[in-house]
Amino acid sequence: MPTTSVLDKVLRPGTVAVSNPSGNFQHELTNLWSPDTDIAKACVLDLAPPLYDPGYKRTIYDRSGKNNHGTIIGAIWERLSTGEWVLGYDGDDYILIADNSNLSFGAGGVDRPFSILSWVKISALSGGADTIVGKTSNDGADIEYLFTLHSGDALYCYLCGDALADRIARYTSNTFLATYQGAWTAIDMVYDGAKVATGIGLYANKARVDTNTSDTGAYPGMSDQAIPVIIGSWGLVSWLMHGKIGNVRIIGRFITASERDRDFDTNHRRYN
Repeated sequence: MPTTSVLDKVLRPGTVAVSNPSGNFQHELTNLWSPDTDIAKACVLDLAPPLYDPGYKRTIYDRSGKNNHGTIIGAIWERLSTGEWVLGYDGDDYILIADNSNLSFGAGGVDRPFSILSWVKISALSGGADTIVGKTSNDGADIEYLFTLHSGDALYCYLCGDALADRIARYTSNTFLATYQGAWTAIDMVYDGAKVATGIGLYANKARVDTNTSDTGAYPGMSDQAIPVIIGSWGLVSWLMHGKIGNVRIIGRFITASERDRDFDTNHRRYN
C-alpha cells in the first residue's frame, strides 16, 4: 500500500505536493480550506482528484488519512473544462477499495450514522441500473450498503443485514433520472443510525428527493463484513455505471442540511 507524506512546499491554497512510491504529485485538499472542515475530519474515504495529467495510472488516493486508496479497473481519466479530473465509466469499469473496518457502520445489532457525498454525471441506465458506491462482496451476494440508480429510473439506498433480502431502503420517484441525466449533480445520502428507513435521506444538489420506502425481511442492522467498497458497480458484475464520477466521500457521521448546502456551494464550480 502506498505511503504518503506532505512535503514542505505548499503549491497553492488547497493543494499540496504528495510523495509516494510512484513519484511526486499534486492533490486537492479542498475540504481543508472549506467552511466545513468538520466534514473533512469525519471522512473515512475521500478520493482525491489529481491536479496533474494522470495518464494511465491505476491508483486513486484517499485523502482522508485512513489509507482507503482505490484500484481503478477500466475507468478512464477525463479532464473537465473547469480543470477537474474525473473518471469515465462505460459499463464494465469500477474502483475497488479493500475492506477496512472504518468503512463499516454497524455491528452487533447497532448501526452508526454515516453519510455519502458524491458528484455524478449519469449518461443512461443500461440493463436497468447504475451503481454509485456500495460495500458488497465481489459476487454481490453480501451487502452492507448500496447507493444506486435502478428500477424505474429512481435513486435508491439499501442498508442490509447481510444480503438484499433483509434490508431497509429509501428511494425517489421514477422521474429522478430524467431530471438529472446528463448534468453534473451532487448526489448524497445521509443516515441517522436509527435502523428504520425513514432515517435515510437522499439528496440531489440541495433538494431532498426520497419519497418512498422499500423494506424487506427483518432488518437486524448492518454488520462489519470482510467485503470491499466498490465504486461504479454492485459487486464486480452487476449494475455497472454509465457516466462519470468525480469526488466520492464517505463520512462517519450524519451530515446536516446546512453542512451539505455549504459543501455544495464550495464544490459545485469544480464540475459546472
